[in-house]
Amino acid sequence: MVNGISSALCEPEPVLNLGWFNGPAYRGMLMHTKVFGKYNGPEDVMERTDGYTEINVIDNYAPSAKAVITVTDANGEAGEGRFGRIQDLYLCRV
Repeated sequence: MVNGISSALCEPEPVLNLGWFNGPAYRGMLMHTKVFGKYNGPEDVMERTDGYTEINVIDNYAPSAKAVITVTDANGEAGEGRFGRIQDLYLCRV
């Protein structure tokens, strides 16, 4: 304890690349950043402009997987112009 503050709450952590945000970041659905210029790395590109490339960096924080979602009409027909809503559902213990 230093000046009444627990050292357990201070950075840096005893292990590299850990911080207060690790828990929340691990539960995130999307982590992205902008890289100046035309970046060609292994990450999924979300947007590319003349000035920057926006990339998905979720794999730096947590395991991830791709999901394919097909939106159908009331008859089960898939096609262009269909819209759906994706909601984020968390399972949690109380």
